[in-house]
Formats: sequence, C-alpha cells, structure tokens
Amino acid sequence: AGLAMLWRLYRPREVYLVDYGCFLGGPRHRVPFATALEHGRLMNKLIDEESLSFMVRLHQKSAIGEETSVPDSFRCIPPDRSIEASRQEAELVIFSAVDKALARSKLNPEDIDAVIVACSFTTVTPVFADVVVNRYKLRDDVQSVNLSGMGCSGALIAIGLARNLLRVAPPGRHVLVIATEILSSMLYTGTKREMLVPNVLFRMGAAAMIMTN
Repeated sequence: AGLAMLWRLYRPREVYLVDYGCFLGGPRHRVPFATALEHGRLMNKLIDEESLSFMVRLHQKSAIGEETSVPDSFRCIPPDRSIEASRQEAELVIFSAVDKALARSKLNPEDIDAVIVACSFTTVTPVFADVVVNRYKLRDDVQSVNLSGMGCSGALIAIGLARNLLRVAPPGRHVLVIATEILSSMLYTGTKREMLVPNVLFRMGAAAMIMTN
C-alpha cells in the first residue's frame, strides 16, 4: 500500500495541449510568385543570374502557395538585415501568436508558469523569452528558456522540454511554448545552392501553444 501511494504521488503526470495560436500574415505581407520573381531580378547586384535561376526553378517545384508571407525588411532593396528589422519581425509574429493562444485558452498571463522560445537563426539580447516575459508582465517566478541554433528540430525540442517540466511539476501548471524563425537576418546572397534553399522555402510565421498537466 505504501509503494502504491508513493507511485501515485511521484509518477510522471499526463501532459495535455490546452490550445494554440498561429501568426497568419495579412495581405500586405503576402508574396505571390510574380512578386518574388520581380524582386529577385531587381536584386541583380546581390544575387547572380545563375543563383536566381536556381531559386526560380526551386520555387516552381515547391508548391508554395500564393498567400505566404515575408517580412517588410525583405521588400527593401537591398533587404534590411539589421537587428532592428529582426526585432520588429519577431515582435509582430510572436506577439500575434501568443495573443491568439491566450485568447483561445481563456488563460491570463499570470497563469503561465514557464516560457520556452525556439528560434535558431536570430539570437538577440535580451533573448526572445525575456521579451515575452516583459511584454505580458508574467510573474516574477516564471521560468524562461530560450533555444537557438537547433534548426527545424528546435520546435520539437521545445515541446519535449515543456513535457518533461510538466511531468514532474505539481498539477495545474501551464507552459507557453513559442516556435518561430526570424527571416530578416538570414537572407543569403552567395552562390552555395544549399544555402540558397532557405531563401525560397522559408516564410514568415510563428506558433504559440499552451501545455498543462
């Protein structure tokens, strides 16, 4: 009986998804193929003709839709790759996703016990996790983790970390997980084809999810 009570007390808790929110760009953020092609040709001082032809062929085979989004910094010639541009893009996509997740879950910011943000290409100071804590005035004792340099696996690693935290935490805890990739700082203008691929396939976006035990 004593062992059974200990098992019930210390066994890993079940973890659930409460709700989520995604950033979806508005009409001004959308970049149809014709726009992307024209913009690429206007950047002939940054991207050579052979690289542009490769990206065009890749885009045509990718089945990327006409309503995907890119940040405002990409519409400049040359593109704005400054820290300020990255910060503006991050605040736009992250805050939009978090606002939707909180609204759909009907939770308040003070209900959040931990924040995990995954973003590989852009690492600024303060980190994005701190930006979220400050923006939503989260509790002083909130845990915050910022994951970077992990590529597309970063989102899965963030969810795994949230699950592990919740499985050993007291019941009723909530973890906010945010996954994004900030494009403003990552435009590649060289000739290596493997480096040109993200220029074509990556689009602006973010997802925020709230998990609980």
